[in-house]
Amino acid sequence: ELGDWYQATSRPQLAIPLYAEASQFFSTGEFTGKGNPLVAPRMIFYRAPMASRRAIGNTSTQPQVRTTVFSFVVSERGATQNVQVVSTDMDEGQLSQSRRAISRAIYSPRFENGQAVRTEGVQFTSDWYEEYRVADPNAVPKPATPATTSATSR
Repeated sequence: ELGDWYQATSRPQLAIPLYAEASQFFSTGEFTGKGNPLVAPRMIFYRAPMASRRAIGNTSTQPQVRTTVFSFVVSERGATQNVQVVSTDMDEGQLSQSRRAISRAIYSPRFENGQAVRTEGVQFTSDWYEEYRVADPNAVPKPATPATTSATSR
């Protein structure tokens, strides 16, 4: 837990030695498998974009959930790198804010043989709750235009 505290406060130089010590403990006995929290990167800190949660709990509107799956690398210091979009139905603004949020996330790194190692292919699903007013309860909202890599005019 102390390693997580240092990691969450952006002090990996203090967290990594504590994680390494814990990884030696977890590599023996009953923790060698799924009970070991250091066998894969774990998210320690993530702040979702403020606008992504605005529609939750609002009774005058009905939220539509837009989702993006990101894939990225967690470095040996727990930083996210090379954030890529796997799939999305968010618009460009929502996608930009969600990408920025995941690029600022903090992870505990994965450990092998007592050493922190880089992990590729880590995935995170980001949800965006978009509000819309329902005048007609049978009306279905139009889906957002998926993010594309080429510029198009509308």
